[in-house]
Amino acid sequence: MKDSLVITILYIIISLFGIFMGLLFWLRKIPPNSYSGFRTEQTLADPDLWYRVNSILGQDMFALNVVTFILTIVLQFAGVQTVISAMILGTVLFIGYISIAIHCFRAF
Repeated sequence: MKDSLVITILYIIISLFGIFMGLLFWLRKIPPNSYSGFRTEQTLADPDLWYRVNSILGQDMFALNVVTFILTIVLQFAGVQTVISAMILGTVLFIGYISIAIHCFRAF
């Protein structure tokens, strides 16, 4: 299988998983837990705060992964080199998740 197709499939799977998880958090379907979400002592101790902050997390996650999904398809069809494509997508996700963390910290 061509490297570019493998990278494309990998980022599509990552994006779809991020979209799915983002929706679950956005819709407040994931209760306070020790495994996923924006976990701090405060959010784990206060269910109302947990759902408020993680709803913000979910909205941001959803948006970031929709952008990543679209960008993945565009880069594949534009014929961008595999290494460049992987670097662009990895950078988008890295910066995106740092921005999400900052947004969540400011929310409480």
